[in-house]
Amino acid sequence: MPKIELLTDLCSGPVGSIIDVQDYEFNVLERLGVAKLADSTNSSKQVEHQIVFEPIDLKGLLLNLNGTPVVDDFGALVPELAVQSVQKAASKGGKNTKKGE
Repeated sequence: MPKIELLTDLCSGPVGSIIDVQDYEFNVLERLGVAKLADSTNSSKQVEHQIVFEPIDLKGLLLNLNGTPVVDDFGALVPELAVQSVQKAASKGGKNTKKGE
C-alpha cells in the first residue's frame, strides 16, 4: 500500500495529509493531480485530525428516549413543542341511533 501526500483538500484529509491507499486509488488520484507519492522517510507532514465538541443546552429541545436531542431530516435540532390535545365531543348520532321507530 503506497503512502501518498494530498495536494488538495479531499474527504480523506486536508492538504498535506499523508495517508495509506490501495494501488488503484493512488493511480486515480495521481491522474487527477490531487496526490503524489510521499517520501517514506519523512512522516512529519502528518496532519492530526481534531474533533471539536461544542456542548449545547438541551433545555427546550425534543429528546429521544436515550436522552439525545432529536435531529430532523435537514440536520437541525427539533424544538420541544407543547402538545395540546383537544378532545372531540362524542357524536350523538349514528346509523344505529334511530332504532325503534
